[in-house]
Amino acid sequence: MRRKIYTILLLVILFFVQSVALTKAETVYEESLTLHVVIFKTMKCTLFAELSVTTPNGPFDASEFTSDPEFNSFYVSSEEGLTNEVSVRADWSPIYNVTYRTDVQVYVNGTGFTPTLHGYRIAEALKSKIEDMFGLYLVYVSERTPRMPIPNTDFYSFLSNVSVLNQFWDIFKMSNFPGFSELFSPDANFGVQQMELRLKKIDGSYMWTYKIRFGFKGGFKTEFGQEYTLSLNEMLGRSEDIASAMGASASNISVEFWMGDANWTFVPLGIEPIMIKTQDDPQRITFSTDIAGTRVTDVKIRFKIIEKAENYLAMYVAVVALGAFSSAVGYYLVKRRRIRSSRYRW
Repeated sequence: MRRKIYTILLLVILFFVQSVALTKAETVYEESLTLHVVIFKTMKCTLFAELSVTTPNGPFDASEFTSDPEFNSFYVSSEEGLTNEVSVRADWSPIYNVTYRTDVQVYVNGTGFTPTLHGYRIAEALKSKIEDMFGLYLVYVSERTPRMPIPNTDFYSFLSNVSVLNQFWDIFKMSNFPGFSELFSPDANFGVQQMELRLKKIDGSYMWTYKIRFGFKGGFKTEFGQEYTLSLNEMLGRSEDIASAMGASASNISVEFWMGDANWTFVPLGIEPIMIKTQDDPQRITFSTDIAGTRVTDVKIRFKIIEKAENYLAMYVAVVALGAFSSAVGYYLVKRRRIRSSRYRW
């Protein structure tokens, strides 16, 4: 009798633990938004943004794969990219080759040397899922380098010279993800340049991660000593607050300044919302913060560029002052709430 009671208690405990784990997995939601400011050697400034969403909810039921002990992860990417300049128009504007590609990569547990028949069947089944979802034909390509090499895994690669960006974007929008995803409405001033989707195990549960790259129309030529202010809301043609997704465990916002190796220096003058300077090297400065559970009025940056020989002292004072301010704010934010760096970066 006592043994039966112990058995029942054990089953109840196991059921409770499993329910808690499943509830936790179902409520996991992380998002990140990065605004990239790129200044080339010609001093032309271009802008693009990257949105990332991690969630247990994907575009199809993958339980037949995630329940297989040999399955590790898979990745699909689609893009339309410009290659080298091939000719010029009458007004001397360049004409480029445009490449279209959809890339599917499947990783299964193994030795990394001798692929198994079962592993290949998993890869083929996933490939068929992607073909049905997008309505395209993928070809197996051997002897490719894995995008994300994983020890003790076998790797299968499938390619198509057809881009499925429009279908990919439609599938993402149908999910109606909250938070940062709502910024990119169909009538906003942007174009989808690349989309990626990955399924992999995180903290014991399989999670889907979408990553989308948006390009903004135009660009502008910068001049020495001139101050410039860039607003994400203005670029998107909106004025509402930027809100994190309700219940998100992380809502990371970053601004990255990318600088060419040219005879000038980039000087950041101000940034909104308040962010922490997380990285600084000769060609990149990064600011970031986590606004989970809150909202901000905008993501706005102010900067200028100066000639290297023009005024080292002015550049030094501006960067040190902004860095010191960011450090002080960072200390305050850490005390108020632990700043979490996303575990889901690829």
